[in-house]
Amino acid sequence: QRERSEFLYISPVFDFGKRKENKMKKESPEREPLGFDGADETAATILIVDDDASIRHLMGRVLAAKGYQYATAADAAAARICLDNQYFELVLSDVQMPGESGLDLMRYIATEYPDTAVVFISGIDDTGIVREAIEIGAFGYIIKPFEISEVIINVINALRRRKLEISNRKQCRELESLIQSKS
Repeated sequence: QRERSEFLYISPVFDFGKRKENKMKKESPEREPLGFDGADETAATILIVDDDASIRHLMGRVLAAKGYQYATAADAAAARICLDNQYFELVLSDVQMPGESGLDLMRYIATEYPDTAVVFISGIDDTGIVREAIEIGAFGYIIKPFEISEVIINVINALRRRKLEISNRKQCRELESLIQSKS
C-alpha cells in the first residue's frame, strides 16, 4: 500500500509568509548565510524527504539530537510544498521515491532555491546515478544502510560548503558592481 503524501513540521522557526516573498527573489536576502551572523551550522533547518517513514523518523531524531530544526516529507510533491512555505538550508533526500524522483526534485531545488544544499541518502549504489547527482549539484551522496556519523559529517560539510558558495556569489556580485561603477 502506497504511503499517502504527507509532511510534518517540527519546531517551525520562520514565518511562512516571508518564504513566498523570497521565492520570487530566488535567494534569501534577509537571512545571512549561517556562520556570518554569529550562528553556527546547528542553527540550520533541514528538510528530510524519503518515502520510508522509519528513515524520516530516524533522521529526524538524529538531527534533533544534534540541535537542528527539521521537517519531513514523504515524497517530492510534499517536499515542494514544504520548500514553498519554509526556508531550508539543506535537503536530505532519497533518490528513488513514488512519483517524482529525488534527482528531479534536486533539479527543481537548484533552479528555484539556489541557496539550498541537497545531500542524497539512498539505497541505490550506482556510480552513474551518483555521478548524475553530483553533476546536477548535490553536495553529497550517502548509501543506505548508513552510519549516523556519516550522515552528520555530510550535513556539516554540506552546510559549510553552502556557506562558502553563498559568500563567493555575494563577493562576485560586489566585484561586478564595483567594476561597473568604475567603467
